[in-house]
Amino acid sequence: MSERSALESAAPKTQSAVKRSAELRLQLALAAAGLGTWDWDPGTDLVTWNDAHERICGFLPGTFSGRGEDYLALIVPEDRHLADEALQRAKEDHVEYHAEYRIRRHSDGAIRWVVSRGAFFYDNLGRPTWAAGIIADTTERKEAEAASRVKEQRRQLLFERNPLPMMVVDPDTRRYLEVNDAAVAQYGFTREQFLTMRTDDLRPPEDVERMISAFRTRAPGGAERGVWRHRTKDGRILIVEIVSHDTKLDGQPVLVVSVLDVTAREMALEALRSPS
Repeated sequence: MSERSALESAAPKTQSAVKRSAELRLQLALAAAGLGTWDWDPGTDLVTWNDAHERICGFLPGTFSGRGEDYLALIVPEDRHLADEALQRAKEDHVEYHAEYRIRRHSDGAIRWVVSRGAFFYDNLGRPTWAAGIIADTTERKEAEAASRVKEQRRQLLFERNPLPMMVVDPDTRRYLEVNDAAVAQYGFTREQFLTMRTDDLRPPEDVERMISAFRTRAPGGAERGVWRHRTKDGRILIVEIVSHDTKLDGQPVLVVSVLDVTAREMALEALRSPS
């Protein structure tokens, strides 16, 4: 039997007990999820919060005034339009209210990110009579997203703008997953062409087997250095020094490879070794 059916079929006293039990389970579930609840009466501007909502905003249970204007004052001034515009849109268009913004916590002035969702309820004439919803503190997620963006910007700075050719390689398939502009310039292949290629495609045919063997026997977790021959798109042979190391990209094990063209150096050394 559903909870609603149980309420309808129970005696009045039992109905009250079932209702209290259902409300308790709901509050426990919301508390476990760290969610606060809110109700708003548009006519009186009276706001009702549960204890979790008050904690999120830095109030002791039962100490929030209940005035909408006092909650608005908690929202960081630059973000107030986000909450207000979302509220007006939800009220006028009869859609879900959803806004994410910063508040200044009442207890200590700390800036916290919150997300609030809710809905309006209307009378027979379509006038809003009540709104209710939930709120959650999203500060940790927003900080993690910001840290991830900084990390990505640093990676782009080190990879994309590096004057040395660099590639990201799948160690299992030997396919190129990413290359920087310097690699495109040195080898003559477009980035799109690189992403259809494997490391085999940059080697002269007679070097491919040795390269495959090196992949099979490489020690995971460390950096490796070696001198190899590479072939450009127009068929030129370059002597290059390669440094590769293991890392993860989006959770996937990859090799990051940097390439230094040492053709001139090796030719000069060969000339010195040759008898005059």
